[in-house]
Amino acid sequence: MSQSQHQSKEQQIADAQANLPLPEQPPKASDWNSADMRTTGVGSGRISGNAGTDAGAEAGLRGPAVKASEEEGSRSGVKKHPDSNALSLIGRLAALSSEILNPAQPIVNILPTPIAILSSRASHFCHQKTVSQFMFRRILTKMAESAPKRLKTDSSVLVGTHSGHFHADEALAVHMLRMLPAYRDSRLVRTRDPKTLETCHTVVDVGGEYDAQRNRYDHHQRGFDTTFPGKNTKLSSAGLVYMHFGRDLIAQSIQQAADNSTAADSSADVELLYNKIYENFIEAVDAHDNGISRYDRDALQAAGIEQRFSTGGFTLGAMVGRLNPNWNDPKPADADEAQQAEDQLFLTASRRIGEEFERTLDFMTKAWLPARTIVQQAFDQRAKHDPEGRILVIEGQSVPWKEHLYALEGEGNPSVLYVLYAESTNPGAKWRIQCVPETQDSFTSRKPLPEAWRGFRDAELDGVCGVDGCVFVHAAGFIGGNKTFEGAMEMATKALAL
Repeated sequence: MSQSQHQSKEQQIADAQANLPLPEQPPKASDWNSADMRTTGVGSGRISGNAGTDAGAEAGLRGPAVKASEEEGSRSGVKKHPDSNALSLIGRLAALSSEILNPAQPIVNILPTPIAILSSRASHFCHQKTVSQFMFRRILTKMAESAPKRLKTDSSVLVGTHSGHFHADEALAVHMLRMLPAYRDSRLVRTRDPKTLETCHTVVDVGGEYDAQRNRYDHHQRGFDTTFPGKNTKLSSAGLVYMHFGRDLIAQSIQQAADNSTAADSSADVELLYNKIYENFIEAVDAHDNGISRYDRDALQAAGIEQRFSTGGFTLGAMVGRLNPNWNDPKPADADEAQQAEDQLFLTASRRIGEEFERTLDFMTKAWLPARTIVQQAFDQRAKHDPEGRILVIEGQSVPWKEHLYALEGEGNPSVLYVLYAESTNPGAKWRIQCVPETQDSFTSRKPLPEAWRGFRDAELDGVCGVDGCVFVHAAGFIGGNKTFEGAMEMATKALAL
């Protein structure tokens, strides 16, 4: 009988443990990162880097806004690892898994070592005759995959904003944050209690502090006058969040459209959209929350200009406002239940305005920006159709062209009067002739289609304008159509001469 057969089972296990290979270097602090909520509980996807200590902080999350003494604890004695409970659980699960698979040789005395080290040692505790190393490694692999997910869910980032009547700016700010991978699983607390807000990783629209390094984004404090670069409108919490995270949201949207060959792909494109989306969407939210009018009211009054109708109920700010509880709505007697009901309305508002922002972002990255190249090509070739460059022909499919055309023309050079494009890419598609407005938001055309053509259709219009294949001319004269490109071009040429 061999010596191993004379040994007790406990002695065999002890010998096996004594002969385990050790790592080349002792475990370092970084070895704990696989189960550290500061690295697994925040940040994912495109964002990388250490939270709060490098360039990743500009795109992802920074460290919680707590005092150093609270973060570090006592400097004397043994410091307990912040996730020791989770690590102990992993160790117990590893031992239990081995005991189930190989009851003849259970794992004993396993310390909460990092999963990476545990995986390298685990097979030495498995008897090759009863449990395959492959199966055991699969169990540990699944544990390694599930542990970070569990830690991330259990210790998600806490975002704070104020309770009570909510507005468009903080509703949008919260949604924009949650669009980022680092905040996607974040929890939300709505409160005005300073002590509760101190526990939050990020605070928006409350707290009286703007400090990006501490993730504080309020604009109500005395002396606050921060604006977006190149703009004069004071920022709200939405503008603050966008100013710091907008580029990442745009780059993320472009990355998601990577399979689309027409998607933007350069840092210059990101910067262009960063400014354009602020101008077209975010700035209005900032102005609304800060009570800034689009026009100088005194100047309008002095000029005798009166508003024809109200657009107050037509804005996104009004939409969010209507989701607040009415003053006479039934209110739960229990304070916690009442707060929960209010929070649910806030989440609805945040989702609604957030959806509009996402649609804008999606359109700008996947449609508006790629259209710029197409309009540029048409603009460069406009003299081919008219010596004075007054007719712009968009080849292939129609694209959003107005804003790009104004930018290409520059200030004080409104040369293009008509834009021609096909209704679709299908063979034999009809063509449109559209008048260029005086400004992007204007309903007044630089040169409308002739008055004599307006309101007529088909054969009747053919006889009026002397062009075959006419389809229609709108009663307002800003657009018309023809069955062929040649017909639309003839309509445009004749209209120029009238």
